[in-house]
Amino acid sequence: MDSIKRVFKYAFKPKRYIIIAFILVVIETSFELLIPFVMSSLIDDGVKTGNMNHIYFTGIIIFICAIISLLTGYLYSKFAAKAAAVFGENIRNALFEKIESFSFSNLDHFQSSSLVTRVINDAQLMQNTLTTVLRPLARSPIMLILGIVLSFIINPTLSLVFIIMTPILAAIMLILFKIVSPRFLKLQRGLDNLNLVLQETLISIKTIKAFVKEGYQEEKFEEVNRGYTSIVEKTFRIINIGTPLSQFMIYTATVVIMWVGGNLMINSVIQEGDLTGVFSYTMQTFNSIMMLSNILISIARSLASLYRVDEVLKETPTIVNGEDLKKVKDGEITFENVDFKYSSSADNYVLKNISFTIKSGEIIGIIGETGSGKSTLAELMLRLYDITNGKISIDGENIKDYSLENLRENIAIVLQKNYLFSGTLKDNLLWGNKQASDEELFQAMKDACVDEFFPRLQGGLNYELGVNGGNVSGGQKQRICIARALLKKPKILILDDSTSALDNNTEKRLMQNLSSMHNMTTIIITQRLNSLILADRVMVLSDGQISGFDTKEKLLENNEIFKEFYKSQMKVQENG
Repeated sequence: MDSIKRVFKYAFKPKRYIIIAFILVVIETSFELLIPFVMSSLIDDGVKTGNMNHIYFTGIIIFICAIISLLTGYLYSKFAAKAAAVFGENIRNALFEKIESFSFSNLDHFQSSSLVTRVINDAQLMQNTLTTVLRPLARSPIMLILGIVLSFIINPTLSLVFIIMTPILAAIMLILFKIVSPRFLKLQRGLDNLNLVLQETLISIKTIKAFVKEGYQEEKFEEVNRGYTSIVEKTFRIINIGTPLSQFMIYTATVVIMWVGGNLMINSVIQEGDLTGVFSYTMQTFNSIMMLSNILISIARSLASLYRVDEVLKETPTIVNGEDLKKVKDGEITFENVDFKYSSSADNYVLKNISFTIKSGEIIGIIGETGSGKSTLAELMLRLYDITNGKISIDGENIKDYSLENLRENIAIVLQKNYLFSGTLKDNLLWGNKQASDEELFQAMKDACVDEFFPRLQGGLNYELGVNGGNVSGGQKQRICIARALLKKPKILILDDSTSALDNNTEKRLMQNLSSMHNMTTIIITQRLNSLILADRVMVLSDGQISGFDTKEKLLENNEIFKEFYKSQMKVQENG
C-alpha cells in the first residue's frame, strides 16, 4: 500500500483529469442502464397495448439516454487520455530526477539495463493500464449495483438467478488474479535480462567482432530470450483459462434465466418486457465483470511495474547535499585520517588512514598499482562517494558542508572512460560552460592540444561526433574531454589516466599548458612517468595506503615502490 501511495503522489499532481473522467463514466453508465428499464416499459405498456403515445415518449427517452451516454463516453475518452499521458510523464520525470540524485553507491544497487526498463517499459505499462482500467473500474460497480436494483424492481424472482451467479463469477476472477499476480514480476525481471544482454552487445560490439564472438553472444541472447518466452507462455496460459470459465458462467446464467423466465411467462407471472429487461441487465453486468477480469490482469501486471518503479523512488540518496553556498576559491585539499569502503558490510577498506595536504596551485601526481585506490581517491573529492571515516576539506571547509553544485562546479575531472555525447563538437565543449564564447572555446582547445587535429575536422566546431565520439581517435577524444573540463575554469583539475592515448610530444605540450595555469590545482593520476615531468610532488599509493608523498627526486632515494616504477619505465623506453 505504501508503494501505491508513493507512486501516486508523483503521478497524480493534476487530479482534475481523473476526477472529471470518473464523473463522466458514472453519468454514461447511469444513462446506459436506464435504457433496458425504459425498454421494458416500451414493450409491455406500448407495443403490447398499441399505445403509440407511450411508444413515442419512451422512444424519445431512450434516444436522449443514448445521446447523453455517447457524449459522456466521448468526453471521458478525451480526459482519460489526458490523465494517462500526464501520469506517464510525471512517473518518467520522477524516475529520471531520482536517478540523477543518486550517488554511485545508490547506482550500484541497480543494473543500468534495469533502470532503463523501469523508466521506459514499466512506466509505459502503468500509463497504458490507467487508460484501459479507469472506465471498467468505474462502470463495473455501478453496473453491478444498479443492475441488481433495477432487475429486482422489474422482477424479484428472476433477479435471484442474477444475484447468485454474479459472486461466483467474481470469485473465479479474483482467484485467477491471485495466481497470476506474482508471475508478472518475473516477467519484468526477464525483460531486464534481455535488455542487459542487448545493451552489452551494442556497447561492446567492436570487442565482440574483434574476438569473433558473435556466435557466443547470439547463444547468450537466445538463452535469455528462451527463458523470457517460457515465463510469458506460462503466465498467459493461466490467464487464458479465465475466458472459457467466464463464458461458461455467462452461458449457464443465460440458460437458467431463459428457462426460469420462460416458465414464468407461460404461467403469466411476468411479461415479455420484464424478461427482456432482466436479461439485458444480466448480459450487461456479466460482460462488465468479464471486462473487469481482463482489467484485473492488467492491474496485476501494472502492480509488478509499480513495485519496481517504487524501488527506485524510495531509494534514499546516500549523499546528503550541503547547505553552505560558499564556492571553492583556492583549491587547497586536505585529507585527515580518511578510510573508505564501498559497502558498510565489506570486510576490507579500499583506502586506509589517508592523510595529506595539497596546496593551491600545485601539480600533484598519483601513481600506484592497479586497485591501489587512485581513482577512488579522486571520486571522494567530488563526493561521488562519501568517506567511511575521517574528513576531507577544501580551502579549510569540510566538503560535506559545500552544496554539491558548488563543489562539483569548481572541480573538473576527466575520467579513465571518457564520454562524448551525440551532437557537434561545440555542443560537447559547451558542457564545460554553456555561456562560453567561440574565442574561449578555441583557447580551451589550444590548451588541451585539440588544435593539432581541429583543422582536419570537417565543419570545425559544427563537426558531428558519433555516439560516444566513435568517429574520432582515442587520443582525440581524450583531448576534447580535457578541453571541455578546462572550459569550467576549475580551481581543481583531476586527470584520471586521461592522457594514456597521447604521444609523448603532445602530452609534454599539454602538461606545459596546464602548468602555466597558476590558479588551478592539478592532480594527475597516471601510470606513465612522462605525465609527471612537471609535477611538484608525487603520491605513491599501495594497497589503499600512502607509501610516499614527496618530490620525484626524494622518492627515488627513499621509496622502493617508486624506484621499481621508475626502473620499469626506463627499461620500456630504452627497449622502445
